[in-house]
Order: sequence, then C-alpha cells, then structure tokens
Amino acid sequence: MSDKVIVVKHHRAGGRALTLAMLAMIGAADGGWAQQTPAAPQPAGAPAGQSRAGEACTYKAVGVDQALAARGAYDIFCGKALDPVARVFQLDGAQPVANLGGLAATGPWRSYLDGRAHCNNPTSTTLGSNPAVLLPCARRSGGVPYVGVVTIRGNFTFLGDGLSTAAPAIEATISALGGAGAGAGRGSITDSLGGRFTTGFGSGDIDRYQSLMRVGARHNVEEDYQQAERAYRDALALHQRLFGRDNPDQVDALVHLALNISNQGRFNEAAELYRRAGALVAGVQEPLVKARVRQYTAQNLANQGKRSDARTMLDEAEELYFVSAPDLRPFMARQATRQNQIPAYGFGVRGQQFSDPRGKRGMGQDLASAVTISPAMQLAAQGVAEIYRTRALLALADKQPAQSREYAMRAVTLLEGIGIDPGGIRWRAIRIAGLSAASTKDLGTAGADLGDSARGLSEALPQSQPAGKTFLESGDIQLQRGNSTAALSEFRRGAQILRARRNTVPGDAVLPYLDVLAGRSGVSEGATAAEMFDAAQLISTGVTAAYVAQAAVRLGDGNQKVRELQDLETRLTDLYQRRDIAANRGAELATLQTIDAQITDANQRRDAAEQEVRRILPNYFQLIEGQAAAKDIIGVLRPGEGFLQIVLGPKRSYGFLARDGRVTAYRVALTLDDAADMVAKLRAAFMPDGRGELPAYDVALAHDLYKRLLGPVDGQLKGLNDLVIATNGALQSLPFALLVRTAPPPIADVTDYKKVAWLAKSLAMSYVPAPQSLVLLRRAAAQSRAPNRYIGFGGFAPLPMATAARVVQVTRPNDGTTQSCDRDARELASLPSLPLAEGEVTLAARQLGSGTAATRLGTAFSRSAVTRGGLDQYRVVHFAAHALLPTELRCLRQPVILTGQGNGAEALLTAADVAALRLDADLVVLSACNTAGPDGRSAGEAFSGLARSFFTAGTRGLMASHWNVADETTTLMMVNVLAAIGKGGNPAHVLRETQLDLLSGAGTGQDPARWAHPFYWAPFVFAGSGTRTGT
Repeated sequence: MSDKVIVVKHHRAGGRALTLAMLAMIGAADGGWAQQTPAAPQPAGAPAGQSRAGEACTYKAVGVDQALAARGAYDIFCGKALDPVARVFQLDGAQPVANLGGLAATGPWRSYLDGRAHCNNPTSTTLGSNPAVLLPCARRSGGVPYVGVVTIRGNFTFLGDGLSTAAPAIEATISALGGAGAGAGRGSITDSLGGRFTTGFGSGDIDRYQSLMRVGARHNVEEDYQQAERAYRDALALHQRLFGRDNPDQVDALVHLALNISNQGRFNEAAELYRRAGALVAGVQEPLVKARVRQYTAQNLANQGKRSDARTMLDEAEELYFVSAPDLRPFMARQATRQNQIPAYGFGVRGQQFSDPRGKRGMGQDLASAVTISPAMQLAAQGVAEIYRTRALLALADKQPAQSREYAMRAVTLLEGIGIDPGGIRWRAIRIAGLSAASTKDLGTAGADLGDSARGLSEALPQSQPAGKTFLESGDIQLQRGNSTAALSEFRRGAQILRARRNTVPGDAVLPYLDVLAGRSGVSEGATAAEMFDAAQLISTGVTAAYVAQAAVRLGDGNQKVRELQDLETRLTDLYQRRDIAANRGAELATLQTIDAQITDANQRRDAAEQEVRRILPNYFQLIEGQAAAKDIIGVLRPGEGFLQIVLGPKRSYGFLARDGRVTAYRVALTLDDAADMVAKLRAAFMPDGRGELPAYDVALAHDLYKRLLGPVDGQLKGLNDLVIATNGALQSLPFALLVRTAPPPIADVTDYKKVAWLAKSLAMSYVPAPQSLVLLRRAAAQSRAPNRYIGFGGFAPLPMATAARVVQVTRPNDGTTQSCDRDARELASLPSLPLAEGEVTLAARQLGSGTAATRLGTAFSRSAVTRGGLDQYRVVHFAAHALLPTELRCLRQPVILTGQGNGAEALLTAADVAALRLDADLVVLSACNTAGPDGRSAGEAFSGLARSFFTAGTRGLMASHWNVADETTTLMMVNVLAAIGKGGNPAHVLRETQLDLLSGAGTGQDPARWAHPFYWAPFVFAGSGTRTGT
C-alpha cells in the first residue's frame, strides 16, 4: 500500500523504563550499543589488537550494567567503524565451569544477545587454557556472522559478543581486563567455529551497511521512496560484495529495495527482485526475515490492487511471526482477555480501548510489566502490528470501515501492550481508524483520531510527509463539521510541514484546503487566490517536472559542476540497472565485482561533486525540488503573457490564471473522470475508422470543455497574446488549441472547421509540467551557447520481417522473461516508409542556412550518429522519423525512435539513450508520432517519455505530437516552423501561425480540404520556456 512503515531504528518505551531487552532490540536494529550508567574512569582507547581484516582495534569502558551485575561494560572499535563492533561485560567472580553453559543459554545476557542476533546452540571449548562456551550467531540485520562467548579469566567472568571479524579483539580485551596484558587475540573463537566465521570482512563495511539500512528505513517511513530505494540499493550491493552474490542473507536488503520500488509503481522491476528473494529465502536462518519477505510481498500485491492475494500472503506472514516468537500469540490472547475486564483508558474525546501512545500508562503496559517480553517477541509484535495496519488499509479500500477500524485498533493495542512505537506505527494506525470513521460520517471520532495522529506523527517524524498529510486530512474533517476556522488552522500547519522538506501529497488531500479558501463564491482574488495557488503546488505533479527542473539548473551560466553531478547521478543509475540485470541472470562473481568497483568509484565522485555544488550553489536542491509560489510565477511572466494551471481532482477541481501581477483562483466544474471521458471522446476523432476515414471532431463538446476550464476567466484572456499551461490528468493529452471559445457552427463539411472559434485563433500556447518548471527555465537556464544552428536526422525504410525480429530482440526486457515478441516484430515490419522525412530535414537545413553537412539521412541516421554526434554543439536538433511507445509494442520497456539504419541496436534510439545525451539546445523538434505521449510507466503522464528524456538531456524547449501524424502535413508544418524560428521567431508563436495557415489554406489552391480537420493541423504542441533560439 502507499502508506508504509518499515522497521525504524530508534525505539521509545512508551512510558516504561528501557529494559535490557529493549536495549538489545535497539542494538539489533541500528547496529550500536546504548550507553549505560557511567563507571569509574577507565583508560580511553586501550589497544585491543586487530580484527581478522587487519584493522587496528581499541576498547574503552562505557559503564556498568546492574541487570547483569556487571562491574563494567566495554565497547570495542575497529578500523573506520563509527559504531562499536563488539562489547564485553566483566562480572566479579569466576563462575564454575559448569555454570558457563547456563549463562550462554538463558538469562539476561542471552536475552540481550538474542535481541542482536539469531544464535545456534552453544558449544564448549577453551580459549588458551581457559574454559569457554561459544555461540555461533548471525546478526538479525543482514545475517552478518556474529559470535558470543562466555569465559573466565582470573577472578572474573566475561560475556562478549560482536562481529566475527572482531573476535580477536574480543579475546584481546578479555585478556587485558583479566590481568594477562593487552596482547593480540589469537583468533581462537573464530578458528573454533570455522567456516564463514573465519571471513575477514571489514568492520567499516558492516558499519556502512547498517547505516545504509537505517537511512533507507528513515526515508521509507517518511514516504520518500526514491531516496529509500537508493540507500537500500547501495546496501544490497555492499552485502553482495562482502558475502557473495548468492548469499541468502542478502534477502533482507533485497525485499526492502523491492518494496520501495513497488511503492513507486514500478511493479515489473519489483517482481524480479521479489522472485530473487523467494529463491534465496529458504537458506535464511533468521525467522523474522522469512516473515518479512512474506509481509513485503503482500504489500507489493496490495500496491497493485490485488487485495485478496495480499490478504492470503499476510496470513502466511503472521503465522511466521508467531513461529519466530512463540510467546507472542499467548500474550495477545491474555491481552484480549484483559481488554474485556479492565476499564478503558482513553485519550482525546472518545475513550477508545487503548492508551495514548504519547506515554499514558494503560492496561496493556500493566500486563507487559508482569510478562517477560523477549527481543524476538518485540520484533515479531512490530511485524504483526504492521500486518494489522495493512489489513486495515485493505479493508478501507474494500469499503469495510468497521473491519478497518478493528484491525487498526488491534495494531494500536498490541504495540501499546508491548511498549514500543517504532516510527509512529501506532499513530499511523490511529490515522487509519480516523479515516474509517470518516467514511461512515462519524466526524467527531474521525476529527479526534486524525487530529491526535497528526500531532503524534509530527513528534515522531518531525517535518515529514506523513505528518503534513495527516494535518490536511484533519482539516478536511473539521471543514466537514462546519468549523472553517479550525480547518484552516490544520491546513496551514500541514502546508507548513510539507513545505519545510519540499514534500508533496496527492491532490485529494489538498483540495479541501482550496475549498475553505474559495468559500461560496468560487472565484477568489488577491491574497486568498495567492494562498490557494501556493497550496495547489503541494500536489504531486509527476516526475517529469523534476527532470525539467534539473535540466533548467544545469543549463544555467557557470553551472558546469551541476552538469558533472547530474552526469554522475545518471551514471550511477545506469550502473545499478546493469548490476540488477547481471545479478538476475546469474553473472559470474568477477562481473559483479567489476560493476561494484565502478559503482564505488562513481559514488565517491558523486559525493565529491555534490559537496562542490553545495558550495557554489547552496540552493541547488531547493531549486530542483522546490515549489513555485504565486509571486514566482508572476515574476517570470512577460508582457501580454498569462499562466494557466488546472488542478483536476477526483471530486472537484480548480483553475488559476496569473497575469499582470495578480492571480485569480476559481472552481472548475470538472473531475478527473469527467476530463478523461471528454478527452477520450475528443481524441476519438484522430483514430481513422475501418475505411481509413476520420470521425468528426466534436466541436460542441470542445466548447463545453472550454466553458468548464476557462469560462470563469474568459474575460481576463482579453489582451493576452500568450498562455503557458500546466495541468494534470487526461487534459495533458489534448492540445488546448482545440478548445472552442464560442458556440460552434454545425459541421456539415470538413471545411466548416475553418469557421470554428478555436482557442488557437486567440492565443499562442505553450506547456510546462508544473509552475516550477517555467520559473526555473526562465530564471536558471541561460540561452544556448552552442556554436552551430542546426542538425537534423531523418529517414526510415520498411523492415523485412527477419530484420524486424532482430530489432525487437534489442527492445525486449533484460530481466530474464521469456514472453514472445513475434507480434511486435510483425507490427514493426508493417510500419510504412517516410518518403518525405529526408526531404523535411534537407529543406529545414537549407532554411536555417546549415546545408547538407548538418543532416544525417537514411542509413547515415543511426543510433551511433546521434549518441556520438556531439549534439551539444547545436542550438536546434530535429528528428523526422517513426517513434514508438511502450503502449504500442508489448516487449518495449521504453519509448524509442526508429533510425534509418534498420539493423540491430543501431536501428533504435531509446529514451535512455536520449537522456544520456548532453545537449545545449534551445529547441528539439520531434517530427514523429505521439512523441509527447507517456513512457508506459508513469500512469499516462504526458511528456513522460521521449519528451522527458530530451529535457533531461538539456533542451529549453520541445515540439512534440499528441497522436499519429500525417507525413505530408507534418513535413510542411515543420519546414515552415523551422524557417520562421531561424529568423528569430518565438516557437509557440511560430507553431500557432503555421497551424492557422494550414487550417485557413485547407481546400484552397493545392491544399486538400481534409487538412481542415484538426487531425492534420493540431497534433503538435510546444513545451518549454519560449526562448528564442538566437539563430
């Protein structure tokens, strides 16, 4: 589900004192030992020999431990590790040899050890001449080899545990504390255990692995899934490098990575990672990890809407958690019995059957104080509570609010009873309970639940997306209760939290905020409209806007270091993809090691580049992740220019028009579904029927759509020459040029389209993914300094079936799937030639004064000609070719341009190839079919395919098409457009004038009357800042 919690690494006892078992749980989670009561001063950093990896080690006193009756506890540090890699407890008195096994098997120290690691049966041995008991273990996080030891020296008993690579340092520390001097450890512990315990991995590597897992968990719990993915991917690669490609214990990092990829909607990619985890999990010793694999697999199914399958998998995961902690089920049974016997402890105004997670003592804690709760039980309870929370979300999605609330309360009660609340899981469960109450219009309960949850999350996860989003949801309930003042207070607090970390949320969370500001009139001006506009920028806009923002900053004057940083980010993404593919295919270890070395080098260079960018451009990350305010948009608009943003929601929508220093906000009588239906009907006119004839374009429907979108501000369009547009949903796939301003005439003949009051007749229009895109393209991106005016690529020859089959093999996924691509090969072989494409490029080059030297035609148009063509030396880059989307070919994983070189890899230019280019272009022209269409992974987001890749590569403006285009009219338009641009014309103006010339000329002279149909003259749009090319 989109609302996830993964193990958070800092636990609070919910009002109870931290027990030794809880300290063990903290250590197991975050890789460090909690500091204890200070002891008498001890020499700091006393030598403790070396680790098995040859790292220098030291030990120092950190306190005493009353629970263990230990006179001292000593942390051991080795190499570059920032956290301790081992700990030794020193107890007064030498225990009888017969008692050592009991110390190792049960009691407080074993409970502490179990919180950190999963251990097998102890074995008796000697260390030097002293009796000892050894425990072979694996750390709960990552399965790292871990050891425990109980031994005696002189008049003391010693309890030690740590990474197996630190075993010699444990021996050396025990020897020094026992009075034998600080000699180097002999490695007797690991030699006695043998096998994997003799591996000399570096302590610093394990320290980094634990750190990456912590960072990933933090980003995940804050719902920053991209950053979580990056951390978990690094952790997985590091684990494989240390312990081998096929080591089963990589599963923990693997499923964390898979879930965060699934949370971003990349289900095919996640499926392969889950498959790998499923193949490895049988070799995992840690039962909690086996349960987690099932749990995260269930959450992946839930993300895909497969709720029944998800429930089945959650049942399996719950049983595995109970297997890992046999005492948990009886504890929960006793908890349920007491819940029916003891008066409720309430908080807020409702008096629910659970305690305030902020620390009030409740009946669950009374029970916990009388029951021994092991670390394994705490971790299992956390997993079960998260399962209940996921079930609550599933029930809510199935419109079963009572069941949803019941599961949410189970999660809260369980965690309150155990006495932990990692990452605010209980507050998240209370949020779901509130949403369940809201769905039944129990607004009093919903308001109290969501208000409490918002405040609890703001304490547990300060300035986080979950906290900000929950405040917005709380405001919505207050608005429904008729308390506008309280609602506005909650909305503004939520907005403040979200802006602090530049977080965004789905539109339905923000639209109630706009409702309370809009009031009854539905049209707002001044400060209210500006606040509404600023609030609308909290809505997630898709990833294309982020790519455009990065490109805009990179194209600024003097931003060479930014280019270097972004190039390294792209390089890392490519290396990680290559590594995934290699691992999935069972590549040799040497191959993975080579890629790992390249990743390490790229990471080091990226970190250095990032530090330099932060030095020279301190606000870089604020620029690329920021949200434009109303004043920012007003500040970049030119005379006679307006900015229009349409925000479509599932139940209601809003529009914003900025011009002449002011913003108008207004309600739009349209929903996301309404827009999808209307746009689908309008676009149906661009799909020829079985006879090859075009259906009529529904001008009446286009007029209705105009009235809904722009009717409230129609009068304010007067005096504008240009309109920059940002929108969402299906509106992204319809050029606004095809909206109709006034009631249209009947269309009895195709030439009647010439009489229609198209919006294109009033305004030149351009498009941006988000308001911030326009601000950055205007403020940050300097004009191109490329020395050459133009380069053009064109041509395509039909492919024989055998050649098409070879080309398809290049496009198919590199994930080991075996799906047939025969149908794709037939589709590819059926593509017609483009007889005018080469002529289009030749004429355009002539118009721009560049000549044939600036053209790559026919077989000279290949992938290599583009990728190695030095395109950063050209201000205008032009492609006249076939383009295909993943929606058109089943085996296609990304959009492609087909070149004139019809053989193998040279026949295709992929979106990834384009994104890797380095451009300094004012304009890219994609004279091909559907080049503004989606990439197949972005939920239909326009400009998410080839268009996004060209912005990523470095262009300030782009011309692209919204449907399949006609060869002859496309050639005519593009030649005329480029000729006018070559004379310094504004791209949006030039495109509009060319389209209107084609429309008005239809049926006159040699121009066919059919060209008046919008299919011919309206497919292309201009996206970008409207910068003149300077040619």
